[in-house]
Parts: sequence; structure tokens; C-alpha cells
Amino acid sequence: ENPANVVWQLQPRRLAAKRLAEYLARVRGQRLGDEVGYQLRGDQCVGPYTRLVYVTTGYFLHFVLHHLPALQANAGAKAQRLGHQHWCTHLFIDEVHEASEEIELVLLLVKVLSMHRALPFK
Repeated sequence: ENPANVVWQLQPRRLAAKRLAEYLARVRGQRLGDEVGYQLRGDQCVGPYTRLVYVTTGYFLHFVLHHLPALQANAGAKAQRLGHQHWCTHLFIDEVHEASEEIELVLLLVKVLSMHRALPFK
């Protein structure tokens, strides 16, 4: 029930995150929520075996800030469960070239937390 690796793909827009997850699941011949899913504020389609999760940058910021104490306490653990959601072992940030305050905050937060070894990925 606990996959060894969980990849989060950050997307700046909700519609893009949801549609990309739907498309990739369909191309792979799977149901959405099996190995590929999405996690948005107020909407999700993930399961215990989901390994690739498309999330919005806003959801990522919300998740990190709400789970910061657990992240710091369990730094280095692979794909640990935080409540109902797996934390990621790999993080891809898409659309970085679209300079926005949200993307800049994500990059800064990842840099600061990685310097303090509070993230489960490098």
C-alpha cells in the first residue's frame, strides 16, 4: 500500500493538472486514480497505489505549510504518509518560465527546506 516512489508534477492551473492526469491515465490504459491521479484543492482522484500525482502549485504550498512539522520530524523518509496523502519522493515543477509569485514561492520554499534537510527528496 505504500509505493516506494511517488512523483508530484506541479502545474500552475487546475484544469491543466486534471486534464493531464486524465490524458496520461487514458494513454496508459488505466483508470484515473490507479497509478496516475491528481490532487487539487477540493478535488482529488488518487488511491493507495497512485505513483504520479498532478498537483497545482497552490495545493503544493498548502500541503507543505500544513504538514511542515511532520516533514521536519520525518525528514528523509521515503514516500511517507501524511494523513491520507503520500508525500512525494520526486518533484517536477512545470511552467517555471511563467514567472509568477506562486512559482517563486515554491522554488524558495523548496530551496530553504532542502537546505534544512526537511524534505524527503533531494
